[in-house]
Amino acid sequence: MYAAYYGLRAEPFRLSPDPAFYFDSAGHAKVLSDLRLAVQRAEGFVVVVGEPGLGKTLLLQALLAELPSERLHAVNLQALGEAESDMLTLIAQAFGIAAPGPRKPQLLLAIEQHLLQGVSQGRRSLLVIDEAQNLSVAALEELRLLSNLQLGTLGLLQVVLVGQSELARLLNASNMAQLRQRVAASCRLAPLQPSETRAYIEHRLGVAGWHKDPQFAAASLDAVHKACEGVPRRINQLCEQILQAASRQQLHLIEPELVAQVLEEAERVLPTPPTQASDANVGDGLDTVPSATWSDAAASNSALRTPLLCLASDAVQVLKARVLAQQLQAVGDGIDVAVVTTQPGHSLGLHDAQAHGLQPAGLELHLDIDPDARTARGMADALRRLDAMLDVLAPRAAVLLGQDHLTVACALLMHQRGLPVARLDAGMRSRAGHDAAGLHSALADRLATLLLAPDAATCRRLLDEGHVPATVHACGSLLIDVVAQAQRRANPLAALMREFPQARLGAHEASSYVLATLEVSEQDPWPADVADVLRSLAAQRAVLWLASPASQRCMAGSGFAQAMQRDGVVVLTGATALEQVALLRGASALLCCAQRGLADEAHLLGTPVLMLDPHAQGHTLSTISANAQVEDADEALAALKRLGTRAESAARKPEAGTATKASALLRAWLTQVPIAHR
Repeated sequence: MYAAYYGLRAEPFRLSPDPAFYFDSAGHAKVLSDLRLAVQRAEGFVVVVGEPGLGKTLLLQALLAELPSERLHAVNLQALGEAESDMLTLIAQAFGIAAPGPRKPQLLLAIEQHLLQGVSQGRRSLLVIDEAQNLSVAALEELRLLSNLQLGTLGLLQVVLVGQSELARLLNASNMAQLRQRVAASCRLAPLQPSETRAYIEHRLGVAGWHKDPQFAAASLDAVHKACEGVPRRINQLCEQILQAASRQQLHLIEPELVAQVLEEAERVLPTPPTQASDANVGDGLDTVPSATWSDAAASNSALRTPLLCLASDAVQVLKARVLAQQLQAVGDGIDVAVVTTQPGHSLGLHDAQAHGLQPAGLELHLDIDPDARTARGMADALRRLDAMLDVLAPRAAVLLGQDHLTVACALLMHQRGLPVARLDAGMRSRAGHDAAGLHSALADRLATLLLAPDAATCRRLLDEGHVPATVHACGSLLIDVVAQAQRRANPLAALMREFPQARLGAHEASSYVLATLEVSEQDPWPADVADVLRSLAAQRAVLWLASPASQRCMAGSGFAQAMQRDGVVVLTGATALEQVALLRGASALLCCAQRGLADEAHLLGTPVLMLDPHAQGHTLSTISANAQVEDADEALAALKRLGTRAESAARKPEAGTATKASALLRAWLTQVPIAHR
């Protein structure tokens, strides 16, 4: 045995929990402190969540060992999926109550009398249930009924529920609302940090009588942490095997080679199932990995302390979420932000954002649904992934950025789980709100309890729709701050011009260009109406056409793009999200079609919009001032002339500063979030 070889009093890495080996890491210390305070206050339910192997049971033993038995009668119960008919019986047995009969009223009365007797003797009662994720809904309802037992304002029984992430999902179900209202405190246990893994190993060795023999090389400790991802139980398993191998080889210095050898042998005996990347900031590997696989990595991230979750529908919304996250972190006791996007990370086109100061939020994850394949099954997969993410992240509230159908579906899921929702750029409607985008926007607004609208006119529209005045605020759009911050670092428009020589414009032209986002369909790869409008505008003013990947595929081989360039239209491909909004901010007008490419963003940036619609019949877009629907090239030229010069339109463009105001409004709103969500 290695203990005898190294002169240890005991085996330091045994898997059975032993309070003597309890290690007070930063995370464990915080949870233990929160538990002490909650038990001292003697209010409601206390919930502790953590993945397997993090030391929840040992933490409970440490808590129970220090509680004064003369003032507190604490019992520990292991949940094994008990049915409701057994729950009260098990509780009675745990407290040593002689049950007068099997019927529920008799059991409840006997438990109440026992609890009252304890209070009369100066002893409170505490029930700790380990592995609480195994409890049935009916058993939880029995516990809720027990929490109703009171003597005046004093609760007779306090309950501590300890379990894995499934417990959070169980408690967040819609039928658990009454129990959630009784949760006085909730804690989440995280894995050890690298420095804590080193201290943890040395602590356990020290308790066992270690005299610096054997010694772990620093690189060996790093290898142990990396292999075990900071999970104490896995560290115990690996260190047990390492010390056994070291004693067999009579080693007194444990090098990384020995760690690698032990891991290789363990892999041959019990192969590890294949998993995808665990880097929580990348998030592209959530497609097939169950929540228990990636939650270990996510839970160790500091941004998971009940973060504010920002649900972003596309790359532009991610940019806005990043600006908001920076502001929320910069003020006072910074609020952590987790950004979840509905698109795959590789398709967002944000590789230039960091160079312009738009750093990723503390945590960015992706639901990984291909925008070109958003079927009902794909949406169901996205909702399943989001549901698992909510269990692990346990956010205090959510902010919606975007209004596509998948974002609204995700908002419905969060609403059903009782998560408070705020809405940025609320009230955005197109064509009086009667098209799909307008309906999605209206539904998303209805799910929110805080509506941050871009301007006063939009606020009035929301009030006309029946929203409560106290929930509606005008604060501008974060898109202004995105462009302003990017241009302070390095003008993305100038960088784009350097990258695409064909887009270099003369000084006169560059001050007055039209940005086009017209689409080309597979059914009409050479659209005459698009060609006429682009040619006519290009004869009067510089035109930059952002051809989408879908349009590029449809035009491939037709020669349409080449013909437009010969007629003076600058065709841009591959512009990033940040470059697109920078172009939009500087444009004198946006020319789009029924797909409304960048139309909402243009409204937020104060850039006038011309919408090409062969059936427009001269209708003006009622929701946006100085914008029009045009039917042909003549109407487009006339409308462009009415918009005036770029200097005139620039005077209408809003200024930056939304992030500061939005941050203040969100902070005030978060103070009103129920305690069950904090």
